[in-house]
This record gives sequence, C-alpha cells and structure tokens, in this order.
Amino acid sequence: PQLALYAGSLFVQGAVLLLLVLRPPRVLRREWRHPVAIAALAGAALSLAVVVATLPIDAVMRQRSVEVGLATRSWGGWIWDLARSAAIGAIFAAIATAAAIALMRRFPRHWWLPASGLVAVAGAVLVFAGPLVIEPIFNRFEHLPQGSTRTAVVDLAARAGVDVGDVLVVDASKRTTGANAYVTGLGSSKRVVLYDNLLR
Repeated sequence: PQLALYAGSLFVQGAVLLLLVLRPPRVLRREWRHPVAIAALAGAALSLAVVVATLPIDAVMRQRSVEVGLATRSWGGWIWDLARSAAIGAIFAAIATAAAIALMRRFPRHWWLPASGLVAVAGAVLVFAGPLVIEPIFNRFEHLPQGSTRTAVVDLAARAGVDVGDVLVVDASKRTTGANAYVTGLGSSKRVVLYDNLLR
C-alpha cells in the first residue's frame, strides 16, 4: 500500500504539471515587463502547488509510518519539516526557471547548450554544498568519536575506494526508528553519515 500511495503521489504531480501545460493560467499568458522575474515567481508557485496537491497523500503515508512505529516526529514537527523543504524547493525552482527563461531569451535557438552546462555545474555545487548548508537545516550532525566503529567505517570506505573526509552521526531518531547510513558530499565535503539509531 505504501508503494501504491507513492505511485499515486507521482500521478498527482504529473496531473498538476499536465493541467498547467494544457491550460496555463491566464496570468502567465500576458506580456510582462520583467518576464524573467515573473518566470521565477511562476517556478516557485508551481513548486509549491505540487507540494500542496500531494499533501493529503503524504499525510496518509506518514500516518501509516506512525502506526507501524517507524515515524517518531510529531505532526507539528512534520509540518515544519515540510514547510522548510517546500520553501527550499521553491527557491531552487525560482532560480532554475529564471535562468532557463533568461537563456531562452538570450539564445532563442541554442539555449539548451549553455543550460546543459549550467545544470551540470549546479548539480556539482548542490552535491558539494548540500551537506554543509542544506542538511544542517533539518538535522544536527556530530563527529563520530575515535573508536572501533569509526575505524571500521573508514576501513570499509578505503576498501571500496571511497575517500571520506569525515564520519558523522545524525540525530535521525527524532524522526524515525529506522537505521541507516549514507555517503554524501563531493570533494572536501564528502562524508559518511550514520543514523544514531544504527549506532544504538
């Protein structure tokens, strides 16, 4: 059922996008004095619209996680996380949409060429900066002290050919009872992150 709900969420997102393409709001069809700025606002609004449209399904999925003991955060905390995530998504959507429209206006026939380069650069910047700027908005991270666990993680990474700069512990238990670990970052920001549940 959880996978079916996830598929339903994807369907709703696709339906919202398709509806806006087939029947764009009249306000978007007007001639604007500052089209790039309007595009940024439209991109942010679209990002938020998708979040709102899927909110009922997301709430049902979260309730199911609560019922099986996987989710631990209060509803208020969940809404706060959702609001912050939606705001960050809207900012990224605004920047991406404004950049795309600006390139289309500057290079009508070949806008996709510089856009491809920008996407690659932006992706690398986000992977590098995500652990330093975005992830700390939602969680607290601490360095894993020296000991057998840290040594085992570093040794495993070395055998896998992954050069990790640090090993951190995230306070995942405030949201979930799940145990997990992951590698994130790029270059000097690369690190292994362990859930505090996993250590327990």
